[in-house]
Amino acid sequence: QGRLRYTPTVSTCDPATEDCPVNPLAGSSSPTTVQLDQFWLNFDVGRTVFVTAGRQRIKWGSGRFWNPTDFLNQQALDPLAVFDERLGVDVLKVHMPVESLGWNLYAVANLEGAQTPEQVGGAARAELLFGTTELALSAAARKDTPLRLGADVSAALWLFDVHVEGAVSHGVEDKFYEGDFDLGTLTFPREVDRSDDWIAQVVAGAEVEVGYSNTDSLFLGAEYFFNDAGYDDAADLYPFLLFSSAFRFFYVGRHYTAAYALLPGPGDWNDWTFTLSGLSNLSDRSVLARADIRVQVLTHLSVNTFASVHSGAKGEFRLGFDVPAVP
Repeated sequence: QGRLRYTPTVSTCDPATEDCPVNPLAGSSSPTTVQLDQFWLNFDVGRTVFVTAGRQRIKWGSGRFWNPTDFLNQQALDPLAVFDERLGVDVLKVHMPVESLGWNLYAVANLEGAQTPEQVGGAARAELLFGTTELALSAAARKDTPLRLGADVSAALWLFDVHVEGAVSHGVEDKFYEGDFDLGTLTFPREVDRSDDWIAQVVAGAEVEVGYSNTDSLFLGAEYFFNDAGYDDAADLYPFLLFSSAFRFFYVGRHYTAAYALLPGPGDWNDWTFTLSGLSNLSDRSVLARADIRVQVLTHLSVNTFASVHSGAKGEFRLGFDVPAVP
């Protein structure tokens, strides 16, 4: 499976022979990009162990907006993307199901970007079923990368489907800063080493299905995310984090909350899906609200549109900076 992206706002003029305008919103040097998304083969060993080798899609975790146990993807999921734009990862996956218990055991060799055998990473996951509750235990390790351990629980509780997902990382080499940032006085924050810390991330959420006809339902859900790798009430640091490449959208704050309403195929509008989402960075009190509409116009063609509103205090979801005059 491949992927072709065409961006009409990218100029095709040749700067060597023409006076080309600069478009800061283009985000690419070419109007078209071609990427390999999936390329894998699979086989079984005695119909007991199943092997998949090559570039493939792997997503761990049950969270809708945040997935701290999604260890194999180098890029975090964009919770507001129309679809998951991340490419598959190059891995060798061994899957051993235990059908009598409804369990699944996985062992993964992470080949993504590995140039030598010592750069190959390893990961393991066990999905254990106990009645209507599923428990997943995960671990991942690789040379010169953090050791990561995680757990994920999904269960039915009365009318709700609830999930709790948590992960801890040790040996994180990402840059962390503390202190004040003030261009007027040329005050800059200092870098902090947290490689010896166990950094925790936990997300908890619930979803309920509300049936309003024999065939139609409305889905309502909410999540809370605690991010020990984020900053608590540090909006003044954001300009410095942006220019030092230490700013990660949806992961820069310490506390988040999100809610959504999903309405698929209401009434006779079977090809339409409506989604209303709201996210808040509780640490800097910024808010993002978004409405998405999707319509399936052909079997393999859909049209998506959205509108968003940024509100609350200045922060992650409502970026704005006051830059003082420098003599």
